[in-house]
Amino acid sequence: MSPERLPLEDLQPNPLNPRYTGEDPEVVELAESFKSVGQLPAARIVSRGQFTQIYPDEPIGAQPWVVFIGNRRLAAAPLAEVTHLDVRHDGGLTTADELKDRILVENLHRKDLPPLKEAEALRRRLTRPGVTTRSVGAAIGKSHTYVEQRVTLLGMLPELQDLFRAGQVSIQVGRKLGGWPEAEQRAFLAAGPPYELPVPAPASAGAAVSEAGTATGTVPAGNSATSGGGAAEAAAGNGVARTGGDAAIVARHGTPRCALGHLTDGATAASVRDHLEAARNLLP
Repeated sequence: MSPERLPLEDLQPNPLNPRYTGEDPEVVELAESFKSVGQLPAARIVSRGQFTQIYPDEPIGAQPWVVFIGNRRLAAAPLAEVTHLDVRHDGGLTTADELKDRILVENLHRKDLPPLKEAEALRRRLTRPGVTTRSVGAAIGKSHTYVEQRVTLLGMLPELQDLFRAGQVSIQVGRKLGGWPEAEQRAFLAAGPPYELPVPAPASAGAAVSEAGTATGTVPAGNSATSGGGAAEAAAGNGVARTGGDAAIVARHGTPRCALGHLTDGATAASVRDHLEAARNLLP
């Protein structure tokens, strides 16, 4: 019969997990929780024999049970003067992949798991032969799109990942940035806060461009537009009339914020052209 509650002396932590000590802030916080509300989720365990079968070359202690999910709980229990832990025995686990999958699913259902940590766990799972985003999604109860979007976060530059962790870059923006080339990410970073993506202006907001390359849009009051020798661009609210080459710049990202984000209704057509040229130089 599988145990449901075991004394601490019969339990050992998973040697493959980080070691938690009584000085770890999360362990201290968990110990306080033990004192006020008790242990909530049960720790997940395998027998010592199971663990050595799965990891024959990994040295472990003499205790008969190995905690593979709940090592912080195991470390917090003595601080809270708890002598036993509620446990759940996973007797059907026989391979390292099965054990890792169980840990992955458990971690992904933690409400406090940071998105980048989640992304790292998913990416490790995707490195296994024959594994796809669909199979991983099915295993964790998520869609393949969810898996793809999480893993894409790891494509952000380290500096942008730091801003993401600090809450200055939203998860929606992070998903977009993770798919951009490095040069475009660095241009976005160099533009400084707020770290937001531009909203592409609706087609009706910009001016129509003739086949000859001359802009025919309306210039806001107080602005001037020039023509001759090339196409003229005119600021129209938040939209900018562009030649065909300029349209290619914004086809993917909208108007590059770092080059055009500070244009105002008082911008002249000449300044608009200057900023468009800057935008071209920022993108490969």
